[in-house]
Amino acid sequence: MPTAPARFVVPAPCHLSARHAGHRKGPPSMSPTAARVYAVTLMKALGLVVTFLLVMAQAAIFGTGAAADAFFFARRTIGAFSGLFEQGAQRLFVPAFVQAWAAEDDGDGPRAARRVLWRATLGLSAAVALGAVGAILAAGPLVTLLAPGFEGPVRDGAILAFRILLVGLPLNMAAAVLGSFQFARRRFVLATAATLAPRVTVLAAIAGIGAAVTPAQLSWAVNAGVALMAALMLWNALRALAPAADPAPQGAPCEVIDPSLAPSDGAAAPRPAASRNRKATGTGTRATAVALFSAGQLATTWIDTALASLAGLGALAILYLAQRLLNAAPGSVNAAVSNVFYTEYAHAALATRTRQAAEVATGLRLSLFLILPIAALLLAEAPQIVRLVLERGAFDAGDSAATAGLIRALAPLLVVNAVFALAITAILADDALPMRAAAIRVSLVSIALRCVLGAALVGPFGLTGLAITFLVADGAQMATAYAMLRRALGPILAPADHAGLAGMTGAAIAAGGLLLLMPGTGLPAFALQGAAFAMAYPALAAAFGVAEARALNPRRLFSRVGRRAR
Repeated sequence: MPTAPARFVVPAPCHLSARHAGHRKGPPSMSPTAARVYAVTLMKALGLVVTFLLVMAQAAIFGTGAAADAFFFARRTIGAFSGLFEQGAQRLFVPAFVQAWAAEDDGDGPRAARRVLWRATLGLSAAVALGAVGAILAAGPLVTLLAPGFEGPVRDGAILAFRILLVGLPLNMAAAVLGSFQFARRRFVLATAATLAPRVTVLAAIAGIGAAVTPAQLSWAVNAGVALMAALMLWNALRALAPAADPAPQGAPCEVIDPSLAPSDGAAAPRPAASRNRKATGTGTRATAVALFSAGQLATTWIDTALASLAGLGALAILYLAQRLLNAAPGSVNAAVSNVFYTEYAHAALATRTRQAAEVATGLRLSLFLILPIAALLLAEAPQIVRLVLERGAFDAGDSAATAGLIRALAPLLVVNAVFALAITAILADDALPMRAAAIRVSLVSIALRCVLGAALVGPFGLTGLAITFLVADGAQMATAYAMLRRALGPILAPADHAGLAGMTGAAIAAGGLLLLMPGTGLPAFALQGAAFAMAYPALAAAFGVAEARALNPRRLFSRVGRRAR
């Protein structure tokens, strides 16, 4: 990397952090990275609308009976696999695709990227297909193992839905690899739009068949959506690989001028991290770490499902619906932040790994800026949200109260999971960090606490014991990952970051308190309360000096997002 006599130019994502913006006059402007995060978040907001419509329809049709437990078991179990395929492919292949395309300096970039893409897509899809065939043949014992509390019609329905959804797993794997290629090329919005297909096809099936729809029919609708998603991902990949396509990754990282990083006279510039990392660990270590982490996440999903099946009839359905409502918006934010920042880390690694802690702090601030108000809204309005969304048809008032109580109990996990997502993303993005050790430790901590606390608390306390188990296990998992990242990078949050996080928290609490002061129930009252909350939170955050709120200019947001979307 060329050196400069007076200053060192660091290719890295732009930051909103106050530590980098203190010399500016007036409100900070929105960075390209933040614009991409908002673009992906807005696209995922369309998915939230579909998700809420699905939750409403499924709750009204199935309630919390045997059919609900059967379908939601299969959907949750296979959904865990497809989600891990997506996350694992992104974490493993985004750096590989970035490095492969970087070979364009030698005129071989698109060819190298194409070779990596097709080998990974076909090879992994074939491997998943073999595993799916085995799982279909052994579906009965697997359901008994994964949900030991299921008996009779619940078990039979779960086996059928489980087998049907297994058919679509190979296409899920193919879509995951193709999507990671889109992320590496910074085509975030196109890839995110394709992931909406399974939900859209399920909603179409419900609209077409009506209340007579069965779990088996919905399972086939999911598979149709997965096939559509894979086709869209393939089409996008072929466009990017076409000879007329722009060979350069879209939206190169901005330059951050940091005088403190300038080499002294005669000193050598820092060695590019890409070459250092390939010598130190490389793709093999990342593949091992991603596999270990994915296995740990699958194990925790199985433990959660097994514990819920032991909490009584309908407990698994309530857990599924509560988590869908609880994680819908925060999950979209976490995914948007993680996807964009992971890609930026991978691009920056080709030049030099500097100010990594500041990049993590920027991602954490942006994530919590969007998630804290959601947590406050759910804590204040969970009963009313559940009544409006779920309480109809077979879903009665008792089910509604249990679901709202579980949402409130698990609301702190929104912040916990946001911190964990950023920490584990930063660790897996950098070959110089302890990827394998982090994957092993966080998995063991989460699994051990779930087993011990779940065995002790779920039987006597039901859903309350389940909530306590999740809070403790996920909190310990987050603390483990953050501690390892801090040990590797040093202090992550500067005093300005602490002040910004305090301002966000105060604004979220104040806006949530405003909701409690506004009377009324029903959809019109809730719409008014939501509008007041949406205006109060950013205004309060800006008044408290939060840089993210000051940069969020509504008049420029959509135009900036439109320019940065691809």
